[in-house]
Amino acid sequence: MGLRILAFFCLLLLFSCKQGGGVMLTRPAGVLDKESMIDLLVDINIAEASLRYGNVQHTMTGDSTYQKSLYLEVFEKNKVKPDDFQKSLDYYSEHVDELNSIYTAVVEKLSSMQAELQGQKSGEKDANKPSKVKTGEEE
Repeated sequence: MGLRILAFFCLLLLFSCKQGGGVMLTRPAGVLDKESMIDLLVDINIAEASLRYGNVQHTMTGDSTYQKSLYLEVFEKNKVKPDDFQKSLDYYSEHVDELNSIYTAVVEKLSSMQAELQGQKSGEKDANKPSKVKTGEEE
């Protein structure tokens, strides 16, 4: 009888640890929460875009010192240690559903930022266009 109870509790513990809940799925120390990971990945994508499209001198020479300093600035801005970022990548790589939702949020945030910037640029163009002055002759 005691063995059956022990087996029952072992099975209960095993099933309670499935994805989406349970004691075994708590994030390890040093792993970023989803929101922090999203913010960091957005900033990393912006930094990488600035490397590709920004300063041609650094891109053409493959200036790895400049590239490293740019990444370190991103980590500093987000108050994240590079080791913690790596731990987080490792953790979320093992939890694909969470990683997928993080990248979906990153893409949405970057798209929103791009749309906002394009809206500002078109607003600037509209502001620079001469406005038509209505005269009584046009009707």
